[in-house]
Amino acid sequence: MKHFNQIAFLLSLVINCLSHATPPDATQPDFHQAVVAGNFEQVQQVLLYVGLDVNAADRRGNTPLHLAVENKNKAIVRLLLYSYANVNAVDDYGQTPLHAAAMNGNKPIVLLLLDANADVNASDNDGNTPLHVALWKDHEVIVDLLIKRGAKVDTANKFGETPLHLAAESNHKGVIKLLLDNGEKVNTVNKQSNRTGTVILLKVEKNLREGQQNKPPEVLPKRKVLILQNIKINYTASIKT
Repeated sequence: MKHFNQIAFLLSLVINCLSHATPPDATQPDFHQAVVAGNFEQVQQVLLYVGLDVNAADRRGNTPLHLAVENKNKAIVRLLLYSYANVNAVDDYGQTPLHAAAMNGNKPIVLLLLDANADVNASDNDGNTPLHVALWKDHEVIVDLLIKRGAKVDTANKFGETPLHLAAESNHKGVIKLLLDNGEKVNTVNKQSNRTGTVILLKVEKNLREGQQNKPPEVLPKRKVLILQNIKINYTASIKT
């Protein structure tokens, strides 16, 4: 059914283009600019008539699909995907279009990319997956969607940070609950950081720095924080230095 819809879409594209004026004389930069400008008609005419590379990258490594995703243009994203754009192309930072969609918190485009077989666990140059990126922006809906579509909740980036480490440090309560409910371990250790604390330690540190010495991390289930009192006694001195 998916392939039938793709063929039907491409046929409608051909018919629409043939009904318009003379074929455009476009270059690759023109193609990228049309995508950025959101000019759907120009993009579809260039794809049909000129035969430019749908996966050609600009000087930052962005393909037209990256640019369409960054500009939140669902129609052009769909057009490029149906024109066989590489859904897992990476830019100079190693990020795929799904990273950009997760950063934007754009659920319809995230769904389009996932349905086109985007790699939900792709890592960028820093080892960050789309899940890492989504939680930075506290996009709880996107985090939930990525997890449901197979995102690994315990993947550490090159700095040793799992999604739960980042969420705990940023106090993203809803995201923390999602990660814990889906198997992230509250005692996961960041092995790369100079602060080799568990998620609990990171949360206690944040509370202590904010002058909340008597408040346990309320976002973590009570059964997970039974050792907080002992941790706090031994940890207070180290974080004051």
